[in-house]
Amino acid sequence: MIKTNNLQRVRIMDVFLVISNIKDYAEKEDLETLKLKDFFEQKFIPAFEKFDLSLTPSKQKELTKKIHSLDSNRATNIKGLYAHLRSLVNFPDKNIAEASIRLKNTIDSFGKSIHNLPLAEETAVVINLLQELDQPNAKTDINLVGVKKWIDEIRKANNELHTLFKERINKEATVEVGKSKASREVMQKVLADFCNRINALALLEGEEPYRTLIDNINREIERAKQVKKQRTSAAKASTLIDTSYQSDAK
Repeated sequence: MIKTNNLQRVRIMDVFLVISNIKDYAEKEDLETLKLKDFFEQKFIPAFEKFDLSLTPSKQKELTKKIHSLDSNRATNIKGLYAHLRSLVNFPDKNIAEASIRLKNTIDSFGKSIHNLPLAEETAVVINLLQELDQPNAKTDINLVGVKKWIDEIRKANNELHTLFKERINKEATVEVGKSKASREVMQKVLADFCNRINALALLEGEEPYRTLIDNINREIERAKQVKKQRTSAAKASTLIDTSYQSDAK
């Protein structure tokens, strides 16, 4: 079952990304067989299009495309780096094998699937990972196993994403507040109706045909909520640092 559909406290640009992803997932399903086609085409899509248009001044489609492109590039290089290291763990040269194991263990210490984390969380994790890989011992291992190019590409994409996130947050301030708020409220209601419809049909028809769509929706909404929590925690930490700095200055 879909656990929750409430995105009221999530940032508007993150809401758009969640809805956009849910739309993409739904379009991959046989909506007619699932008895969702009419609602999706007559209610969900029109609400999404109006929501999309209301955000155009701040959303900057090109900016969103850049973010997705960089995230895809970063994920490809993270997976490539990991595959490269894994392929060397049984290498005949003992020094190379041991170096690859050490580097692989460093990556694993940050989680098994870094590239599947929400965008903002992944960016923060990669920053910390790169700091570990910048240590002298790690640099020696990197040069020995020949993965510097992978790491350079990951660093480049991550730095650009970090910059674009800041740009996107700044641009959010230029949203046409009244128009976007109204279209967001409509979109939230339609999303709730869509999720409730899916849950009701899953009860009546059996959950299995709806399982993939339900799992994808749950994951998208949970990611958005996790990003919100992380931002709240980061803001509190920043406030504490600023307060401490001001106290020291006195």
